[in-house]
Amino acid sequence: MLQMKLTGEERAVIKILQEAGLLHCMDRQHFINEKKEDVVIVSCSDGRQFLRGIAIPFMKMYDETKEIAFHPLTRHGGTLILGENSPLVPQGSTMVEDLVREFDEAVKWGYGVCCLIGHIPCGKAREHEIHPLHVVDSIMASKRTLKKQQGENVSIACFLQIADGGAWRDIFRIPYTDYLSWRDIHTDTVIDKMIEEMKPSCE
Repeated sequence: MLQMKLTGEERAVIKILQEAGLLHCMDRQHFINEKKEDVVIVSCSDGRQFLRGIAIPFMKMYDETKEIAFHPLTRHGGTLILGENSPLVPQGSTMVEDLVREFDEAVKWGYGVCCLIGHIPCGKAREHEIHPLHVVDSIMASKRTLKKQQGENVSIACFLQIADGGAWRDIFRIPYTDYLSWRDIHTDTVIDKMIEEMKPSCE
């Protein structure tokens, strides 16, 4: 089985996010509330990532609650499709509109919570030479896009799944507002300089 290992650049980005306090452990209390809202998941369809890293953790929460339903909306590249000027979307393609329409339908069916899940490493990101931090940016851009559609009808949370080959994997919540405030200060130029300083210790 092909298992992608983290590159030095990806390890550095993860370390930067950790040190900034932006990677929060996934807490089932985000989903198990008084309303017990059903959850729609927007993520990549890569089976190596989805089954072990997303489906299994969510099914464990379902087994605990016996009440919450999970509805996956998967695409190759996941939230990268909804990122600004995404290279994954061919000219004339309706894939963005199709995904947004399916999301709208899920909310109308009663799914009151949405989990946007990106992952590092990402095969599509590497294929299109997308910076690891821009994978996280795409999760935030996806939230903005979907919020425009449904506004207060749905609560949207942002998550990052991290896997290092077969060695370990985990999934973290990234607070939307905190990340945007941090990103305003940490431009691509600043981040690239930090990565270069960290890479020797992250290889």
